[in-house]
Amino acid sequence: MKSASSLPESVRHFFETTPLLSQLCEQNGWLDEDSLEIGLLESGDKQSLFEVRFEEILKEGSGCECGRNRCWGQFSVELAEDGQVLHAHITAGVRS
Repeated sequence: MKSASSLPESVRHFFETTPLLSQLCEQNGWLDEDSLEIGLLESGDKQSLFEVRFEEILKEGSGCECGRNRCWGQFSVELAEDGQVLHAHITAGVRS
């Protein structure tokens, strides 16, 4: 699996900003951007498979952090010839 630092900037930016990651959150928490890990599992001509891992930050009604969930998912991503993300969908995911 390639590390996030070796991925194209457009792919890193997509995963840092996509609302799709919230579908992996269990309790309506927030993605801890500092914990986001992105890996390339398979690379094809136009379709690639990526794995993401991150922590979901859980908050109390007062706004204080009350816990964290570890989240994981796989995404099938269609890339344009210039490396921009055209389409992505979740192919697998769990919350632990």
